[in-house]
Amino acid sequence: MTDSVKNWKGAARKLKHRARDWTDKKRFAVEERVARTMDRTVRLAVTGLRRSGKTVFTMSVVHLLKYLRAQPDLLAHLGIAEVVSVQVSAIPDLDAARFPYEQCIGSLSENPPRWPEGTRDVSQVRVTMRYRRVRKRSARLSGVRTLRLDFVDYPGEWLLDLPLINKSYAEWSRQTLAYAEQPTRAKLAAEWRAFINGLDPIQSAGFAFGKMKRGAALFREYLLASQQAGLQCVQPGRFIMPGDLEGGLLLDFFPMQGPQAVPGDALIAELERRFDAYRERVIGEFHSKYFAGFDRQVVLVDILSVLNAGQEVFADTRVALSEILENFRYGNSSWRTRLFRPRIDRVLIAATKADRVSRDQSPLLRHFLEAMLGETRESLAARGKRIQVSYQAISALCCTKDVKCSLNGVPASCIQGVPVGGSELVTLFPGQVPSRPPPDDDWQGYDFRDFIPPGGRYRHGETMDHLQMHAALRYLIGDKL
Repeated sequence: MTDSVKNWKGAARKLKHRARDWTDKKRFAVEERVARTMDRTVRLAVTGLRRSGKTVFTMSVVHLLKYLRAQPDLLAHLGIAEVVSVQVSAIPDLDAARFPYEQCIGSLSENPPRWPEGTRDVSQVRVTMRYRRVRKRSARLSGVRTLRLDFVDYPGEWLLDLPLINKSYAEWSRQTLAYAEQPTRAKLAAEWRAFINGLDPIQSAGFAFGKMKRGAALFREYLLASQQAGLQCVQPGRFIMPGDLEGGLLLDFFPMQGPQAVPGDALIAELERRFDAYRERVIGEFHSKYFAGFDRQVVLVDILSVLNAGQEVFADTRVALSEILENFRYGNSSWRTRLFRPRIDRVLIAATKADRVSRDQSPLLRHFLEAMLGETRESLAARGKRIQVSYQAISALCCTKDVKCSLNGVPASCIQGVPVGGSELVTLFPGQVPSRPPPDDDWQGYDFRDFIPPGGRYRHGETMDHLQMHAALRYLIGDKL
């Protein structure tokens, strides 16, 4: 066979494979659109700031649904009479890595068990359920139905970038420099602020290339120190967790204020160009690819850690969450909106890790959460967004159990578990959760402990001990079933 014939056959095979890939993609696209139109696919936005529990929440939901057949209580909550099959797979139309469910389960099965690693990049997973319900007007089972649940996991640091989509460089600079004057931040930002105060905003950017690198490095050190101090309004998020942008020019900028009219080659003009490029290429693409098509939303908030950190971190967290929630699409859902412009019509705002206090304090966590973020519902209502919002206290994987103990001779509700850093089971009174945020001048010290996860044979379908996850799932997808 001549070389020309071999080359021709090789080219023909490549063309055939490309045509097959194109056909498969088109088929997947059609299937996805049909499923969305028929309300058979639900995209769940699991949102939350750093260390709020997004990865463990997603792992727990996938585990609950994967072994749905063995959980009669959850079946009753969801109104399912018979499970035909449950499949866990990647989402066909996303090129992100599959959510590491098996690795998360594996970390819990180690000796001693450990929490799954924090998310460092985007991952996704689809749970496809085939099931039957009991017909409303008879005792017979309905036909087989299918529901697809899509989840996207991502670093909480990247979520903080969403509010920057609609901000100019000047607006962001004013806000960031104002934050840097707050008591805790002022100390952390001292070196960076001293450096930029010595810069001339209208000097030529060509002569200030090294200064831009230095200013960006100092700004990043300030943001990292702010995060370590527990603060949440830390933007841009990629300065904290750059991913594939590490070392690139897209991260060589920082906030700065200057005159309104500046030469095109001025330092501040170049900083603005880099900020705009970051906003369009990084935040814009991330938002349109992963955040623009959700149907339901979960907002996870680690209330107990916020209380531990103090009043300034509480105020900072409330501002961060309020700004983030302004950048999702909310409103009533119909087949047109599901197909062309999906909107979130139901939101679950949940206080996570609720097992770090006794179960009888769950109502206090809910009240605190509603008082903390109640303005969010009012803001959405003022914008004409008629959506359902529910506040709950949950634990995706419980690490403690309730026990009765005596506190200074008085009976009290205590918890029992193995604290992080320890190896022995301890019983303690965790502290009292306030029902609403304390006044600024009455913010007392809190010390809610962290615990290691319980071990178990989760790889073989053992049920996870959780708190109110059944109710959370029923609220999020019960009407879709």
